[in-house]
Amino acid sequence: MDIHDAVASPIVTGAPWKPGPMKSGKQRSAWDLVAAVFEGGIHLMVGCFVLGIVFIIVVVFVSDYHFSPWRGRLPAVGPRVPMPNVDAATLAAGQRVYQGEDCGACHVLTGANSQDGRHGAPSDRKARFAPDLTHEGRRNASIDWQIDNLRDHHRLVPNSMMPDYNDLSPTELRALASYLATRR
Repeated sequence: MDIHDAVASPIVTGAPWKPGPMKSGKQRSAWDLVAAVFEGGIHLMVGCFVLGIVFIIVVVFVSDYHFSPWRGRLPAVGPRVPMPNVDAATLAAGQRVYQGEDCGACHVLTGANSQDGRHGAPSDRKARFAPDLTHEGRRNASIDWQIDNLRDHHRLVPNSMMPDYNDLSPTELRALASYLATRR
């Protein structure tokens, strides 16, 4: 068996193909091989196309029909939570507490309003193991929730490495919580 028999075997094309003259004396060309492969492979291509169309119909229509009773149970997306009304002095105090407690050692805080000295370069982000606080206000805009989280973090996240900040004064705690709640 030579290489031409392996390339264009009867399994692929439906008929053996050998280079050289045909019985009629005509020389076979590479286009004859392409035509033979196409004639044998067209069935496979059409089958894949039909199977793909059937798959799309099943995924789009049948799954839509099948899962439609669950749609009413999904929670509705509510309106965007408004940003807390915090004065500039409280935000500046919160930023000082953030820097003084060295929150930037574990957390990333990027953006125009993050002047904590460690802006979180791309290589630096991977080295930190705590959540990114850049958009903390989008996740938890409630200052009261932020205070509870800072005061008793282990109640919310039991195995967290983050310390509780019970040693901060109520003013410092509110300033830090306000600073985090306004990060958008």
